[in-house]
Amino acid sequence: MLAKRLAIIAALVLSSVAAQSPAAADSIGDIVSVFDQVCLKRFPTGNSINQFVAQNRLLPVSEEDMRAMLGTDPGVGWYTQSPPGPYTLTIELPPYHTCALRKRFPNLPDVRARFGAAVQAWVKTQRGASMKGHPTQTANVGGIDSRVDIFDVSKPGLKEPEEMIVIVTPVEGGSELRLVRAIGNR
Repeated sequence: MLAKRLAIIAALVLSSVAAQSPAAADSIGDIVSVFDQVCLKRFPTGNSINQFVAQNRLLPVSEEDMRAMLGTDPGVGWYTQSPPGPYTLTIELPPYHTCALRKRFPNLPDVRARFGAAVQAWVKTQRGASMKGHPTQTANVGGIDSRVDIFDVSKPGLKEPEEMIVIVTPVEGGSELRLVRAIGNR
């Protein structure tokens, strides 16, 4: 009788975990999809990004919040509360020309594989491009030890590879996920 109860409890726990996993996976899939749409397919073309911002009714980030995110580096940003939000989109202007998405999670999401797959799919559409992933690192980001994954994308005619970066920084109540495409000053 006890074994049967334990089996039922185990089945309920496993079904509960399975029911929660797709929701978490969808959250990750959604933000990776937005990164693909904006940072891979539209960036660095300003008009294309402005169209995305208008179509999705993103709201401008205040100058104070931009300074908190980018320090003294020049850039612009927008945020949304609608799905898959809330998230923040920032475009950092040269010399560190980047497109980044920031989203809060209640846990420490592991997005390396899904992000890497999305970047690899994009790389295949870029003539002569190749991708190299580096081992996961721990780096100090804003004074906090963060998990960092870097994928270098080399393209013909470019001296330095573009960097596609995943940063997961622990914050109160969870973590901040940052997906970044850094193309440098061109």
